[in-house]
Amino acid sequence: MANNHGWALAERPALDDDERRSLLYAAYAAAYHWDAIGTEVLAARAELLLARAHALNGDAVLATHYAASAFAFITGAGGGVAGEPWEVAFAHAAVAEAAAARGDGEEHARFHGSAKALGDALVDADDRAIFFATFDRLPLPVPVVGRDDGSSGVAADGGTAGIRTGG
Repeated sequence: MANNHGWALAERPALDDDERRSLLYAAYAAAYHWDAIGTEVLAARAELLLARAHALNGDAVLATHYAASAFAFITGAGGGVAGEPWEVAFAHAAVAEAAAARGDGEEHARFHGSAKALGDALVDADDRAIFFATFDRLPLPVPVVGRDDGSSGVAADGGTAGIRTGG
């Protein structure tokens, strides 16, 4: 219940203060539940929701912490397991949103671009619809000022190079 409620809130175009608080409570309840009786994969998915909840509540430090932890597990970095394609897309989106929350425009642009590319590549229509229901709520990257190479700031590797874990 908490997990579904949290993701339903996460997909809304705007949240008031009570809804943002409810999202945070739901995310922690889901994380507690999946940590107690779920698998590591389910716990990593809960961290994706925690990252979103903290980003929407203005806590860039915790958003970054949970996004980086979920990203490492879901993408196989740091001994994690390679997740399903939709999970990998969500992990990139979580890192993008955490970067936006802490004002890191270059990382935001890099991971926003890679998340969108991964989402566009999802074969299953339901997975794609679920991903974009949340992804489309993320802040758009701001073009990097002062770049003279005409690039977007998105890394050639699609954004998988280093995630910063601090603000």
